[in-house]
Amino acid sequence: MPIMTKEKFDEMFQSIQPAQCPFELWWMMEKLNQIQPTRCLEIGGGGSSFFWGFFAPTISLTLGNYSTSDVPHEPQEFLGFEEIFIYKDHPQYTGVRSFIANSHLQSTLDKVKEFGPFDFLFIDGDHRRGGVEMDIKMYFPLVKPGGLAAFHDWDHSGTYPPDLICHPVQKAFETLGMIPTEVKITPGQGYGISTFQL
Repeated sequence: MPIMTKEKFDEMFQSIQPAQCPFELWWMMEKLNQIQPTRCLEIGGGGSSFFWGFFAPTISLTLGNYSTSDVPHEPQEFLGFEEIFIYKDHPQYTGVRSFIANSHLQSTLDKVKEFGPFDFLFIDGDHRRGGVEMDIKMYFPLVKPGGLAAFHDWDHSGTYPPDLICHPVQKAFETLGMIPTEVKITPGQGYGISTFQL
């Protein structure tokens, strides 16, 4: 029996309005319905982490405030956990625990390890090629063998120099010699989600 139905997804998507394309995010929901993870981790933290909380207890690293810098992941002091996206009306909802931190710091990784290992990892954080590579190298080891990793913005052309117009997520994969298991792109509506089976 699926944990997330299309009807429930559509209702929640309208309420939460995550940054992902609904067709691509629903595609991801169908994958999670199949694997039914027991622990989830999101690097990037946003509306999408709300959905993972229906499947399993979720840890979400939020990026903090971009307004102070045009470069993401400035080193920030660990600010502690904060419960977010509480959906009390659904008995299956397991919740999301989120904290603001730089995902590239060893201290952040050490803290996240306390909650792993994870069955599902969603990366939607630092959109520079080097940042994507660091998130892969640091957090893939926290995913159980046979687990699933997914990446938002597979087809995004890039935001931060020197990655403009170079598709940083794709380039990170190429640099690390990785090939995605599957890619879902909705032309004109989303930037794509790719998956990688560990």
